[in-house]
Amino acid sequence: MSLRILPLGVGSAFSSRYYGSSCVIQGTGGTILLDCPDPIRKVIREANERSGWSVRAEDLSEVVLTHLHGDHCNGIEVLGFLHWLQRQQHGTPRPRIHCGKEVAERLWTKLAPAMDQDGRAGISDYLDLCTLPESGQRIVGGITIEWRRTTHMIPTWAFRFRVKDASFGWSSDTGFDRTLIDWLAECDAFAHETTPPPYHTSIEELNALPEAIRRKMVLMHLTDSFDPSSTDIRVMQEGMAMEISDGALKFVPSCVG
Repeated sequence: MSLRILPLGVGSAFSSRYYGSSCVIQGTGGTILLDCPDPIRKVIREANERSGWSVRAEDLSEVVLTHLHGDHCNGIEVLGFLHWLQRQQHGTPRPRIHCGKEVAERLWTKLAPAMDQDGRAGISDYLDLCTLPESGQRIVGGITIEWRRTTHMIPTWAFRFRVKDASFGWSSDTGFDRTLIDWLAECDAFAHETTPPPYHTSIEELNALPEAIRRKMVLMHLTDSFDPSSTDIRVMQEGMAMEISDGALKFVPSCVG
């Protein structure tokens, strides 16, 4: 059993080169959208064109949100309304949003009034909020997820995703936190952000980690000025699929063209 990951974006909030860091994660039992940058349909289409995947925003019903900075969640408004329009025609269910308590409490105020109907609508008209407890695990789209908080400027969560024989971690936005990195490194592979501090993790801090950890890591949340030659850690690329099987992460060549 394996996990397949399609990076949709690898950029930081102020990047003019990349979309906001996010990905689609597929196991044999289902699919998860991890964070939801804007413009989500264009982001997904371009990743499909590069990878040969055929993901559709209309089919993404399980969403994990790390936090409420716009580069990670602004696409939720379009995703929710897109599914609402489908539901009027086909009766499809609302997307399930798995997120921490503070994210769940503020998500509607971030979306409204663009999705409001003369003051009569609420978040439950568009989205099914599935609030995460402080700790634990949950099966989402056939994939077991676990979570813990990071050290960021607003409430933010890192995640681990696991099927029987494969696991993948995602740091989300965070200052350097060795305990978090050790938790993520329990996975077969993990993605870690690298953006200049404060509230983020510098490439110099990641380069100083033991080689065994660096080999499991791929980098995301990049600035436009990030220099790949500054590190021996692999860099995640938009639309270049990855697969975790046999305990290792592999980049999957595009089947397009």
